[in-house]
Amino acid sequence: MENLHVRLNDTKDVITNMSDSDKLKTLNTCIEIFTLWDISKLDQSILLSSFNTNRTTYWKLNWIESQDDNAVLRAHYIIKIYILLKLLYPEKHQQLTWLKTVQKELNHFSPSLLMMQENNAYFLLILETLNQQLKQRVNELTH
Repeated sequence: MENLHVRLNDTKDVITNMSDSDKLKTLNTCIEIFTLWDISKLDQSILLSSFNTNRTTYWKLNWIESQDDNAVLRAHYIIKIYILLKLLYPEKHQQLTWLKTVQKELNHFSPSLLMMQENNAYFLLILETLNQQLKQRVNELTH
């Protein structure tokens, strides 16, 4: 059961050491998740936005350059969130409900709102919350 625990100590070093090909694969996987979740193009651009640049271009896959490490990092976090949600909530509507529902563990904010913020630390908070829920579920099933 230990391998179910998603490591939260990822840093920008992980992304910096990725090849451009792996960065592009990460972004493509994230786009597939956005499609599954019916995320609008505008929200996609916000979720993967590099807030430290002045990009206001409407989201297109080539809009994000594979060298945009912040976008790749955010995509990486979104993929992890998707994996944990899939483990906890197999049905798409359950995942979407969780993302849009205010969570007391997230200081009474919804995960979707926090993911739209500039601060990448919110992704770690969401991942930690999901990790705790997964641990609790595993404990319930094994005891």
